[in-house]
Amino acid sequence: MRFSAPTNFDAQLIREIAKFPVTEVYGKLQADAVGGGRMSQVLPTVSLDGVRAHAGLCREHGIAFNYLLNAAASDNMEYTRAGQDELARLVDKLWEMEITHFTVATPYLLKFLKARHPQARVKISVFAQVGDARKARQWEEMGADEIVLDSLLVNREFRVLERIRRAVKIDLQLLVNNNCDYGCSLSPYHMNVLAAGSRTGSKTQGIMPDYCYLHCTAQKLREPARFLIADWVRPEDLGLYEKIGYDNFKLSGRNMPTEVLVKRLKAYSERHFEGNLLELVQDFGHKVRGQNLRTRTGSVMRWLRHSAPRSISTWRRLWELSEKRGFMSAPQMEAPVVVNNRALDGFMEPIAAAEGCRNRLCDECRHCHRVAERAVVVREEAREAILAEQAKLVSEMESGAFWS
Repeated sequence: MRFSAPTNFDAQLIREIAKFPVTEVYGKLQADAVGGGRMSQVLPTVSLDGVRAHAGLCREHGIAFNYLLNAAASDNMEYTRAGQDELARLVDKLWEMEITHFTVATPYLLKFLKARHPQARVKISVFAQVGDARKARQWEEMGADEIVLDSLLVNREFRVLERIRRAVKIDLQLLVNNNCDYGCSLSPYHMNVLAAGSRTGSKTQGIMPDYCYLHCTAQKLREPARFLIADWVRPEDLGLYEKIGYDNFKLSGRNMPTEVLVKRLKAYSERHFEGNLLELVQDFGHKVRGQNLRTRTGSVMRWLRHSAPRSISTWRRLWELSEKRGFMSAPQMEAPVVVNNRALDGFMEPIAAAEGCRNRLCDECRHCHRVAERAVVVREEAREAILAEQAKLVSEMESGAFWS
């Protein structure tokens, strides 16, 4: 069992997780020329010197540091002279800092890194959407050292996972605590939204409303079975994947406080967790100290200029919803939904034994709906209050009224 863990650049985090089987941590600047998979608004502020010090601390504890260049797209900056100069400066500076592990989502960046630094270890991001043996083999032939398979496409497809494992010799990694709708159709669009929201120079780099996030979290509240129709893997179920050749697991949560990240690594290392599964897989709503919105004045000004609604009341409603649910700080109310992890014992076995979920409609199966009746506890009053406001904001975004 090996883990790739997110970092929030807290030195205490590295000291805490060194006792677990963590082989690497991954992170990046709040924004850079390439962009990444998290909006700048939710990430801790860190300088290049801070990255250097943090990577050095990781090495002291025998842990590699992986720098993310994993944007799904970078506005074609890599095909401009200015973009090439900026990209080369960033990559060469990181290499001088003894950072030799990178994650990318595009074939060009894989080739760029290998051409510039042949000894670089390059991992293919989940944002490359590798979900079958053919695509995995293509990445291997292009020179990739490791692939994070797309959890939305493979985490419940055990026959597909077996075929992918047989198809390639390079390392394969599974993302186990993501909490997206399985096979989500918004995913490709959301990847591009996140990339633009974390790329230096983008109009939306910094603070912006995340339509996809608001849409999907509202859907879950509307149909609580969707908390199970997701791509997460419980700590107790890692053995099902190890049996078919997967022992390399990735945890997400670069925006999470140290206390939460350590709790998650402990649970997955011990293959056991008591309590609300959402504490391991949900990126908001954690009542711990230290989870506060960290941003910069420039980000706020960019938001006000380009993305903020003209109506002060709309802005206030969005901010109040964020505070209630804990999107960017500790929540001001109790969680409207609890997923009892113990009630999910045995949940994955029927899925592993069947054909998987990719080519089946939930209406034809209903397994998650049946289990949700005993495992998902909903506080109706809180759910209805949140859903009414959140659904209204989503509708206003869809009609354009949010910005008018």
